[in-house]
Amino acid sequence: MDVSRKTTTGSQEDPMLPYETHPTRHAELVREARAEGLARAVRAARKAARGSGRGEPEGRVDPGWRDQLATAA
Repeated sequence: MDVSRKTTTGSQEDPMLPYETHPTRHAELVREARAEGLARAVRAARKAARGSGRGEPEGRVDPGWRDQLATAA
């Protein structure tokens, strides 16, 4: 009888399984994080490329701009 992988009740999960799957899960999480970081960088680059055409970053509009417009009929 191989006792190295048996549990006391026999119906429970192998207690070593989480330790054995940890490196695989860790590698998956690292890949996902890198992919998310790459996607974030691409979005930021696209946003910067859109810009205003003058190289200025996009930002909030000055609230005083309404004073410069004519009122609607």
